[in-house]
Amino acid sequence: MLYVKGDDRDATMNTLFALQSPLPLTSKERYLDENLWSTIEADYKMYISTLFKLVGRSPEEASDAAMKTIGFEKTLARSMLSTLESLLVQASREDYFPFSLFDAATRFPLSVGPLLDTFGLNTTGTEPITPGNRIVFYDLSYFDKIEALLHATSLDDLKTVIEYRLLQVSAPYLSSHFEKAHWAFFEQKLKGKTSPPSRASKCTEDAGGQATKESPGGLLHDLLGAYYLKERWPTERADKSMEYVQELTASAKASIQNADWVDEWTRTNALNKLAKIDFQLGGPGMPQLYPNL
Repeated sequence: MLYVKGDDRDATMNTLFALQSPLPLTSKERYLDENLWSTIEADYKMYISTLFKLVGRSPEEASDAAMKTIGFEKTLARSMLSTLESLLVQASREDYFPFSLFDAATRFPLSVGPLLDTFGLNTTGTEPITPGNRIVFYDLSYFDKIEALLHATSLDDLKTVIEYRLLQVSAPYLSSHFEKAHWAFFEQKLKGKTSPPSRASKCTEDAGGQATKESPGGLLHDLLGAYYLKERWPTERADKSMEYVQELTASAKASIQNADWVDEWTRTNALNKLAKIDFQLGGPGMPQLYPNL
């Protein structure tokens, strides 16, 4: 999975990161812990089979596709870090491996390379690493194992796995049969919910929910935010609010400069800190909506 966020070593810029992709069951323990797996195995097989039958597969073909998909996911789970391990490597100063896009695509030609190409990034340039042509990894061993798994899996089986993943992420937005199957397993079985959401609440969440690494969140999140700011935070209000902030800042600066109980070393440091405060009011003046992505 590719993810853009603030760089761990330079907070003034964003960086492209390669992270392990979440599995449908969200945690590796659900696949590898026999006690956990035994409670969901039959339901998960039925869910996968149902999706394949809904797109025209015979019961036998759907069952076979479910077995291949689960086998692939369980193998993939063995290569993954646990949630805690993943957080630890991301917090570590040592687990930070920058690659040029060319070097990343060369080392991981079956996994990372195609993703970079899909987003139209230049993976052919051999120039040194720069902020504009690099990608950072936390866990190289995971991607090495993914490369080996992809190489060892037949093309037909990979097509089956990809077809399921496409159906799985799309199911909540397809016809009612797909939506009901998805809700029955992921929401009712795994999360214990007792009733499906109303259409109004579902549309609200889909449109404006918060995005995370595990979920795309609101499909219109940034666009709705831009409309909200335009309606509730017009330029006149933003300018007037900033005037108040500037007046308060000037008052604080004068108080520091004129305080007779402060020594010069403390005064200088206080003024430096005050000058570095970056005030954020309301929202970005020019929100980036990335219409071409």
